[in-house]
Amino acid sequence: MLVIAIREIHPKNNGNVARLTGKTLENLGVLKVGTAYADKTLDEMFAQN
Repeated sequence: MLVIAIREIHPKNNGNVARLTGKTLENLGVLKVGTAYADKTLDEMFAQN
């Protein structure tokens, strides 16, 4: 059985999250403005306030 753990995003995860999101959008054929692909904050899903 597949077990999925959901946890907080940490700074070291930024690159992996951005790549995963980008690849998913690419596979869906929606690499365009109006999606997360064009969002400049995609590379910084975790940000210190």
